[in-house]
Amino acid sequence: QQLGLFAEAVSFYQQALDINANLEPVYSNMAMALREIGEEQRAGQIMKKLEQRRAASSATHTQTYGDLQEIGLDQLNRGDYAAAEASFHGALAKEGGDNYAVHYNMGLVYFFTRQ
Repeated sequence: QQLGLFAEAVSFYQQALDINANLEPVYSNMAMALREIGEEQRAGQIMKKLEQRRAASSATHTQTYGDLQEIGLDQLNRGDYAAAEASFHGALAKEGGDNYAVHYNMGLVYFFTRQ
């Protein structure tokens, strides 16, 4: 039996973005749900939109530890452990980044990384 009501999740993610398009983690969660229901092309479009938002955002302000943590979580969820590790290391180096959540997420990177 499959876990997750992915189509329903996509519907609510879209509603969240309609209300506030700045919720970056919603884009990556929505893309993951779309992949689960076989909508790879739409998932790719969502991730491209997220990458464009991040590029525009980084051009106008310095990334905070929170920004890097969100990027790292997205990378972790996609299985890109090397990129997630780099993002979390970057977060640890930022003001406020040396906190339990970033350390926990770094632990997840190493937990899931295969040797």
